[in-house]
Amino acid sequence: MNSVVYILLTSKLWNNVASCMEKWFGDKRLWLFGNNLPLLPRRSRASSRAMERYEKLAKLGEGSYGLVYKCRNRETGEVVAVKKFVENEDDPLIRKIALREIRMLKNLKHPNLVNLIEVFRRKRKLHLVFEYCDHTVLHELEKYPAGCPELLSKQIIWQTLQGVAYCHRHNCIHRDVKPENILLTSDGVVKLCDFGFARMISGSCSSEYSVHTMIPFGVDVRRRASIYLI
Repeated sequence: MNSVVYILLTSKLWNNVASCMEKWFGDKRLWLFGNNLPLLPRRSRASSRAMERYEKLAKLGEGSYGLVYKCRNRETGEVVAVKKFVENEDDPLIRKIALREIRMLKNLKHPNLVNLIEVFRRKRKLHLVFEYCDHTVLHELEKYPAGCPELLSKQIIWQTLQGVAYCHRHNCIHRDVKPENILLTSDGVVKLCDFGFARMISGSCSSEYSVHTMIPFGVDVRRRASIYLI
C-alpha cells in the first residue's frame, strides 16, 4: 500500500474514533481529563519544597494508604489537613487511588464535600492538602455511646444526604460512606471526604441507580433521620 494512502487512511480512522469518543463522552470528558488541568504537579524543586510552607501541628489519623496531619500554612496562617501517601507514586495502586481522588475532587464542588486545596509531591510521595475539619462523625458517636441527640443526628444525616445527592447527580458513587469519612467543621458543617474508592457511572446507568432509589420509599428523612445515629 502506498505510504501516502496509508497515512491518509490512518488519519481518517483516527478522526472517526476521536469524533465517536467526543459524541460518546460528551461533557463527561471533563471527568477523564481533569477539567483540562494537570492532575499531578510536574516534578520540580518548587513542588518538592511545597511542604516547607506547612508547619506540622499534630497527627490526625492513619489509614491503609497514608497519614493525615494537621498543619499550618507558614505564609497565610491557614490551618489545613495534609494527607501524605505512605508509598511513593511509583506504586501503581497508590497512583490509581490518588489520581481517582484528585480527579473527583477537582470536579466536584459542594458545601458538604471536603475542599481539595492543592497537590504536591515530596521525596516521590504525593501530598494532598485539604481544608481542615475539627472532627468526624465517628468522634460524635464515641462521645454519645447511647446515641447522638436527635437534632444533631438530623443535621448530620441531612447534610450528608445533600453531599451524596450532589455526587449522584454528577454520576459519582462514593462507595465508602462511613462515620470516619464524614468530617465536621467547628460550625457543624458536614464534609464528605476520602474519594479514593469512588467510581463514575455512565449516563445510562445513572437513572437506574439514582439517589432516589437509594432511599427507601416512603421514608421521611427529615422526621426519621435520628434513627440512623441512635
